[in-house]
Amino acid sequence: MSTDTPIIISDLPPDKSVLQRILLLFPFLDEHEIILEISGPLGEDVKTCLNIIQQLGIHVLLSKSSIVLSKVHNLKKDSELVLNCRNSATCARLLLGLLCGAKIRAIIYGDESLSSRPMERVLQPLKHIGGKFEYLEKHGCLPIRVIPSDLQSAEITLSIPSAQVKSTVLFAAFAGNISVSIQGKIQSRDHTERLFWFLHLNLIHSMQSLEYLPDKKPKVPAKMIIPGDISSAAFLIITTLLIGKKKLLLDNVGVNNSRTTYLNILKNMNANLDWKIEESKDCPEAIGKISAQKSILLPITISNDQIPMCIDELPVLSLAAAASNGESIFEEVSELRVKESDRMQGIYEVLQNFGKKVSIEKDNIVITGIIIGMNKRHCNLMIIEYL
Repeated sequence: MSTDTPIIISDLPPDKSVLQRILLLFPFLDEHEIILEISGPLGEDVKTCLNIIQQLGIHVLLSKSSIVLSKVHNLKKDSELVLNCRNSATCARLLLGLLCGAKIRAIIYGDESLSSRPMERVLQPLKHIGGKFEYLEKHGCLPIRVIPSDLQSAEITLSIPSAQVKSTVLFAAFAGNISVSIQGKIQSRDHTERLFWFLHLNLIHSMQSLEYLPDKKPKVPAKMIIPGDISSAAFLIITTLLIGKKKLLLDNVGVNNSRTTYLNILKNMNANLDWKIEESKDCPEAIGKISAQKSILLPITISNDQIPMCIDELPVLSLAAAASNGESIFEEVSELRVKESDRMQGIYEVLQNFGKKVSIEKDNIVITGIIIGMNKRHCNLMIIEYL
């Protein structure tokens, strides 16, 4: 097997977790224009955010390599906005915080799938700081009306690790010009924290708490670089590890250490996989390169404290487990059930349909892998099923 000429990919879709936060925050900043440099195609969630910020007074100019945002008018508070978040839970939840903080009356709704997903987990802390909302149909779900109210500085304790809950509260505090202290289980993806620090906002971080103080105005650069999406890279990486004939090189990828957990898990499964950071002053995130080659994988137990850091990559890790030689356990992954689809059941059905030994035991997924039988056709068909 020759790996002399690697496959090089440098145009992954931009990281939607990073880009959505920047897009939604921009209407609430004083800056009038910003250029966002991208290197790949936009996903549907990002397109949803672009549609929404145009309703919030932003002109959007798209090209293959950039998104230029220009402010047409300031946020209007004299009428009720109706905002369609389609299938993007991140968009809906972050908007709830921003609109609540900015005292903007709005109705937020989405498609049938999004309307079945839980929103109470983000509304509870927002209500704690003074936010007011009205469920228009089913309790705990979209559509939701945001009712303008005065927010109050407070301390909030998170009982479950959730980047979206944490981010929603921070966005509300920023838009509402209040201080907030977030305690408890704050160890989750940290894109919002990195964005706040990049904008020179006063966010104090420790192992057990985050404290935002509204005593600094954001310093917004003329341009920002958006890294390639490390989650989009996952299926390319697993395909290479299982059936690749050439070395894979991915360039301009976000390698934020709260997103590389799945790479570390694969390394612990004996994957021939490496990455390195190439810092950029124009990006709030770490950017780097990832290389991968075909490997013989070992089984793994993914502990419940690792799950929040690799929740979106568990389908890929299930393929790795199915191709290893032994029993792998994914602990306490019930959060997969409240994604845009029941991913826990999806993992079970895909693996079972392709003859892999898999079971759901309470909130755990148990996969008994076998190296023999993971051929190219099998691998490709299983990936297509997940996509």
